[in-house]
Amino acid sequence: MAEEAAAASASPGQIITFYSYKGGTGRSMAVANVGYILTTKGPVSARGVLLIDWDLEAPGLHRYFAHTFRSRLSLGTSTTSSSSLDQKPGLIDFFTRAEAAYRAAGSSVQPGADKGDGSEPAGSANDSDPFAAVRARVLASFAEFVLPIADRGLFLLKAGRFDASYPEKIRRFDWERFHRRDPRFFGELRFLLMERYDYVLIDSRTGLTDTSGICAQQMPEKLVLVFVPNHQSLDGVLDVARLVRLHRLGSSDLRPLVSFPLAARIDGKSQRLRDTWRRGGWMAEERVEGYQKLFEDLFTELYELDECDLEAYFDATQIAHESDYAYGEQIAARAGTTDLLSLGHAYANFSRRLTSLAAPWEPLPEERELEEVKRTARAVTAQAARGTRIVKWVSASVSAAALLAAVVIVAIVRETNLDNLRAEKVLSAVAASPDPLEKALLLVELLDAKEPPGGLAVAKEVVSAPLPAAVLRGSSKAVLGLAFSPAGDRIAEIVDDRTVRLFKADGTGDAVLFPVSGGDVTTLGFSPSGQLLVVGDDRGAVSIWSLLNWVVRHLYRAKSVPLSVAFDSDEKAVLVATAGGVDVVDMGGGLQRHLSATNWTGCAFAPRANRMVAIAAGQLVTWDFLNVKPVGQSILLRNVVNLALSGDGRLLMTVSDEGTVLWELTPNGIKTQLFDAARRSTDAFALNLSGSLFAYPLPEGSVVVRTTTLPPAQWQLRGQRAPIRAMALSDGNQLVTGADDGSAWVWNLAAKYRGTPEWGALLHYLRQATTACLSVSQRTRLLAEGETQASKEAEACEQKYGRTLGIPAFVSPPISTRGAQGPGS
Repeated sequence: MAEEAAAASASPGQIITFYSYKGGTGRSMAVANVGYILTTKGPVSARGVLLIDWDLEAPGLHRYFAHTFRSRLSLGTSTTSSSSLDQKPGLIDFFTRAEAAYRAAGSSVQPGADKGDGSEPAGSANDSDPFAAVRARVLASFAEFVLPIADRGLFLLKAGRFDASYPEKIRRFDWERFHRRDPRFFGELRFLLMERYDYVLIDSRTGLTDTSGICAQQMPEKLVLVFVPNHQSLDGVLDVARLVRLHRLGSSDLRPLVSFPLAARIDGKSQRLRDTWRRGGWMAEERVEGYQKLFEDLFTELYELDECDLEAYFDATQIAHESDYAYGEQIAARAGTTDLLSLGHAYANFSRRLTSLAAPWEPLPEERELEEVKRTARAVTAQAARGTRIVKWVSASVSAAALLAAVVIVAIVRETNLDNLRAEKVLSAVAASPDPLEKALLLVELLDAKEPPGGLAVAKEVVSAPLPAAVLRGSSKAVLGLAFSPAGDRIAEIVDDRTVRLFKADGTGDAVLFPVSGGDVTTLGFSPSGQLLVVGDDRGAVSIWSLLNWVVRHLYRAKSVPLSVAFDSDEKAVLVATAGGVDVVDMGGGLQRHLSATNWTGCAFAPRANRMVAIAAGQLVTWDFLNVKPVGQSILLRNVVNLALSGDGRLLMTVSDEGTVLWELTPNGIKTQLFDAARRSTDAFALNLSGSLFAYPLPEGSVVVRTTTLPPAQWQLRGQRAPIRAMALSDGNQLVTGADDGSAWVWNLAAKYRGTPEWGALLHYLRQATTACLSVSQRTRLLAEGETQASKEAEACEQKYGRTLGIPAFVSPPISTRGAQGPGS
């Protein structure tokens, strides 16, 4: 009930239809990408986003989320599971049920004049509504046909149940007769959708049909016209834009209906053709009217505008043709949205304009501010020129001192105006950014500026949010594993490009790169002294890496893939866990002893406590490592995917189908559950050596850190945009989180502003709190800097912390083949 009340009190959601006159434009791909972006990076509340596949004759929107459906609905991965997904009902099943309900009601009421907009028929304002009960009952069942796609709030209404009867259902359903029987139905459905969801994205059928009319005319507030640069596609969407505008003006629906063009499948290989089709020109003997001018003229006519400039709009929203996405159904935004040349970036630009602007010709805030800066700069330059003429006139009759004073006054006026404009632009970018780190780094740009109006309130808000102390970059591949050195001053990370990278935990300096030849790294661990690293890869190779002279020594080859590796407490041996048990290998490479086991799928060590926990066939078993024997009773856990022990062997953390759970261990085995996250979020989590802190990510992307003491303290960390794949905690209140995009953020949990609430002090704290810098792309996007200026500023910031801009100059360590081979060689 509380959720229903919250939904009812929230502002109405938006219905947006995606339409293309012809097929092959990538319309469904656009719907899938915009929906994904809105729920992972957009301003969506708890109500979420609903995607509707109304292209009944050629359905396919569900295929973009097939993998997510299988995991979400427990459908497995076999061919049978695909059939199970096909059997889920959808839109045509909902309307078939509605049609049956109306027939069962047996009403013979004749409708009045139909306006075609879902509103009440003319002349019926005082009539009773014979369909009210039927309509309410049908609409109440709508949720039964909606499928959840992701935890964060993405939902799908499929086209229907894809069985043998599906073609006959869509052929026989008479949309016109259904609408005549109860013209209020689509209006009530529209209200229901706007109440339940923040955004409803409709994938409409092509051409001019009954269903495309419902999708394009009656349902939406915004209409996305997806087209490719050819006459058929372009002429068709221009005609539809006119039709829907005229229809809405003639209806009783008071909502605005504005079209947003989306140029798709733009081939970047031929600049001449690309420019000709966009801006106009000649092709052979044919004159091509550019689509930008066609839409500018159309909107000027339909919306009675004085002028319409779509230059910036089309610059930002053109969807390029990429051959990688011509095969299968992939969501480009999953690969990231920050690369300026990527499809994900183009879809993100379009999504922001579509959801934040009332019309495509409106500028974004930063574009409006940039134009204002340019206009003011021109005025200041003109003022300075006038001042120069005045100075020349004054110089003929006054002293040199007065001349110098006049020049200084002009310069001060010009500099002050530009500083104020820059401060306003930065504060506007801070307000628009959802990223706490981005907000902080933007404010730091005003470090030497006077406090602008409203600046103190913004700075106080930014300082109150936790910030990463450092951002570790160097790879675009996913971070698969992380570990802190015992002193907490270094971080080792496993990257999905067959490398291990070593960073300073404070983010200064470039990383040291250890390439791994021939295999993928599966596990690593620091020695107690912090001077050695042990690494295992999927070939069974175990190596010792010196962090003093960068020598890599092959130590041992296990019989199978190492699940976990660790040094013993006195650094004289290495512990290697595999599916077949544990090998204890001395530092010379000799096998000291072997603990035999069967089908282990996970293992964690606590060498100082001679404790080890292993998983086999769902059984969680605690071992006394010194005496090589199980301790206490084992417990059953389904599908454990990750586990970790505190250094004293007192606490165990597991991720399984039962959720993320923290256990207390006793000399007799597992005692109690100290914490239960109730659900499995991801495989990533962390437990520090002392057992005082643990951390886990939430499905929406934030990270929770908790203490194990009572009463518990808790931090919630936000900002890292890609999904978290790995985490590690130090004993010094530091957390590092690694993501799919190759970034690793280091958080200082003890950091908190304790100074006075003054503008200068707050900004100095932000600069000292993190060693991160705005990237070149962030500076061009947020501060409207040119590429050259942005690169210069970004490089200067990186050099301040001893880093290079772009790809760091990693060190490749020498390799020694010294060391014995194990029994699996």
